[in-house]
Amino acid sequence: MIWYFLFTLIAVTLIIMASLILYRVRESRRSKQQLKLTNNWKMYFDDRFATEQSRNVVMEEATFKRLQSIEELIAFFAGGAAYHHSPLLEEREQFRQLIRSNKKDWIQLGQAYGKKKLIEKAYFAYICEQLRINEPKEYDELTELMVFLH
Repeated sequence: MIWYFLFTLIAVTLIIMASLILYRVRESRRSKQQLKLTNNWKMYFDDRFATEQSRNVVMEEATFKRLQSIEELIAFFAGGAAYHHSPLLEEREQFRQLIRSNKKDWIQLGQAYGKKKLIEKAYFAYICEQLRINEPKEYDELTELMVFLH
């Protein structure tokens, strides 16, 4: 009887250890993937703002469609943080202009996030607030959408 108990205890311990190892491997892969996505967005913004000719403020529709993935949205926000919080006024203004000029796409993106899980809706609302897509005194379709997401 005691051998059966010890064998069961050892088996359960091995299963828990294997689960923890698999969890760490998965998290490591997910972290590397997120870092890769963030670096891709950083390069996108760097290329976008590098020269006068490439400062087109309208983002492509396909680019915005990528943001329907929460992982892409997180990477977009992280990748743009250097411009959003830049000590250089010109960089902050370029980034702000890029965000504000694509407001209609942010509204469509909000409608897509309106159909997602609550945590994803909340993160989308957080990013919209952080990026200051709307001015504080503005009340428009995006503001109504944020109220609806709540």
